Amino acid sequence: MKYSIGFRASIIRKTLDGSGRSVYQIARETGINYTTITGWIEQHKAGKLSLDGCDAVTPDQRNPGEKLALLLEGKAMAEDGRGELLRQHGLHSEQLPLWEQELTSIMNANLRKENRRLQKENERQKKALAEVAIVLILMSELRRTMRESKLIEWYTVRELLLEMDSLTKISYEGKYAPILTEVTKPQQEILALLKIDLPECA
Repeated sequence: MKYSIGFRASIIRKTLDGSGRSVYQIARETGINYTTITGWIEQHKAGKLSLDGCDAVTPDQRNPGEKLALLLEGKAMAEDGRGELLRQHGLHSEQLPLWEQELTSIMNANLRKENRRLQKENERQKKALAEVAIVLILMSELRRTMRESKLIEWYTVRELLLEMDSLTKISYEGKYAPILTEVTKPQQEILALLKIDLPECA
C-alpha cells in the first residue's frame, strides 16, 4: 500500500517529537506496521525522505491505510489535539466521520465476501465428506462380495481395482455406438465370479 510523502513524514516526526514514544507505540496508535515505519525512518536517515514533505493529495485521494491511521490517531486525541491534527493534514472536521463510515463499509463488504467464501468452502467439504462416505460404503460392499466369491484369496481390493481399471466404455460422436475396450482373461474371470454381465454396447 502506497502512502503519500507528507503522511510518511508526519509519522517520522512523531518518532522525533521528544514524547519518548517508541516506534512500536506509534505503530500501535496509527495501525501502521512496525517494519513499515522503521523503513521510513531509514529512508529519512539516508536522506531519501524529507520531513519537509507536504501532502499533495486531497482527502479523498488518500489510501485506506492513511485514512485508518489518521482516524485512529484522531479518536485517541482530545478535541484541541484533534484540531491540530486536522490542520496539519489539510482536513476538515467532518472528514474523520466520513472516513469512518467509508472504512466501516469496506470492512463490512470484506466480511460478507469472506463469509461467502467460507460458506462455499463448507459446502465443498460437505460434498467431499459425502463422496468419501459413499466410497467407504462401496469398498465395504466390495470386500464382502470378494469374500463370498473367494476372490479375496487371489486379489486384494487394490489389486482387483487395478486389474479392472483398463475396462472402459468409449463413446464416439456421430452415428457410432459406444464400445467397451477389450476384456482381458483375468477381467472375464473376475466378472464371472462377481456374477456381473457386461451390457451390450455395440
